[in-house]
Amino acid sequence: MGFSLGGYIARTIAQKYPERISALILMASSLHPDSEKQKQLKIAAIQAASASTFHGLSKIAISKSLHPNHADNRQLILRIQNMGKNLGFESFKAQSLLDRSHIRSDAIQCPTLIISAAQDRLRSLDEAQELHQSIAHSQLDTIENTGHMTPLEQPEALAASMLKWLNTLPL
Repeated sequence: MGFSLGGYIARTIAQKYPERISALILMASSLHPDSEKQKQLKIAAIQAASASTFHGLSKIAISKSLHPNHADNRQLILRIQNMGKNLGFESFKAQSLLDRSHIRSDAIQCPTLIISAAQDRLRSLDEAQELHQSIAHSQLDTIENTGHMTPLEQPEALAASMLKWLNTLPL
């Protein structure tokens, strides 16, 4: 499974080593690389921090990634911040600077589930549909009442979506 940025990485692995991938789940991912504006914002965030000052993403950035019903959930925001803090500044920097412009999807031939969050403000349903159309053997499922952080916002719905699809695959 590739979630968000991990979806770009999972697609790269599936293309490079198709014999090792029998099925793929992509969630909150896209065909699109960062826009120039997004690149500049990421560079500014990197330049504003250091290994000693990095404490995860800002509360504002995290809040914008969540469903409006979760945007003020301090416990959830702190959990996501701590996840980033635990990864550390170097991982944040590497993830932020990853060039995603060369990652294709049209060569993926394994069964693929694409999961979209209905209220994801970082990766839209249109992007998920575009990804779905680019992968021959894909299925698209949309989870309601969640933003970009579906694994934390709607874990039960996410698990149900994945299990339902996995149960359709041949053994």
